[in-house]
Amino acid sequence: MKSAWFLAGATLAAGAAGLFAIVPPRSLHAAAAPYTVRVESGTVTRIQPLAGTVASTNDVSVAYSGPQTTVAQVLVAIGQQVVSGQSLATTVNGTTLTAPVAGTVVSLSLNAGDLVPSVGSGAIGASSTGRQPVSGQSVVSTGTAADTITIADTHSLEVTAAVSEMAVHWFHVGQSAAIIIPGEPGVRYTGKIAAVDQTPMVSGAVVSYPLVFSLAIPPGAATPWLGMSCQLFVPVARATGVAVPIAAIAALPGGGYGVTLASGQVQPVTLGLIGLNQAIVTKGLTIGQAIRTPAPFGRTRVTVGL
Repeated sequence: MKSAWFLAGATLAAGAAGLFAIVPPRSLHAAAAPYTVRVESGTVTRIQPLAGTVASTNDVSVAYSGPQTTVAQVLVAIGQQVVSGQSLATTVNGTTLTAPVAGTVVSLSLNAGDLVPSVGSGAIGASSTGRQPVSGQSVVSTGTAADTITIADTHSLEVTAAVSEMAVHWFHVGQSAAIIIPGEPGVRYTGKIAAVDQTPMVSGAVVSYPLVFSLAIPPGAATPWLGMSCQLFVPVARATGVAVPIAAIAALPGGGYGVTLASGQVQPVTLGLIGLNQAIVTKGLTIGQAIRTPAPFGRTRVTVGL
C-alpha cells in the first residue's frame, strides 16, 4: 500500500524528539485565511525520518597476530572476489593469512614490506567474530583496524542508522521502513528493523542508539554499493480521531495551540499525535465544526511507498 503525505513548510519544523513541531508562522486573527474546512475524523501517521548507511550483513577483517615480522606478499586487490580458505597474504616468517569467508575484498591496508603487527594495530588479542582463525592470524570484528584485509558479502546488505535518545522509544524490531538511496535514484527500497541496539553511542552531549534494518532490493533494481547513504522513513505511530490540517493550527501567544473557527473566534485545542499534514485534536473541537485554514501555498507533495 502506498500513502501520500504533504509537507507544509511554512508551518512545520523538524524536532529532535518528534518528526515535526508546530511553530507560530502567523497570527490566528489574520484575515488572510480564505479557506474554510469541516473537521473530520481521520487517521494520522507519525513518520520518523532517519539517515543511514548501506552495509554488509557479513563482513570480516583479517589481521596478522603472531610475533612481529614483515609482509612478504599481498595476493589480493580491492574488488577481488575470494573464496573461503583462499590465501590473502604471506609474511617473511612463513605465515599465510587466509579468507575465513567467501566475498569481495572491500578494504586493504597491508602492503609488501609492512612491519606487522604495527604498533597500535590491535591485531594481537583482537576480538573474534566467532569464526575460527588459523594460526598466526586474528579475525577481527571491524574493518577500521590497521594492517587488515576486509572481506564482505556485497550482495547480502543491510542499513545501519542511529536514533536520538529522545526518539528511540518509538522504534522496535519488525517495523517497516521506506528507504531512499540517493546513489540509486528512481529506486524505492524497503526494509524492516532487524535490531535495536541498547548500547548508547555518545558524542559530547548527544546520545544515540544504533538501529539495523534489513534491505529488500526490488526485482531488476541495482544493488547499492557498500557505504552509500540512505534516507529512511519509518511509520512509528498511528492514531484515529478528530483530524485537523496542520496548516490550520498555530501556537498561541500565552502557550498551547489553537485554531480559528469559521466565525473568527480563536479556539484553543489540545493536540495528540502529529503527522506530516494533519494532527489529532483530543480536546477543543468536534467533528463537523468549520475552521479556517490559509491557502495551501508552497506545499510539496511527498509520496513514500510502504
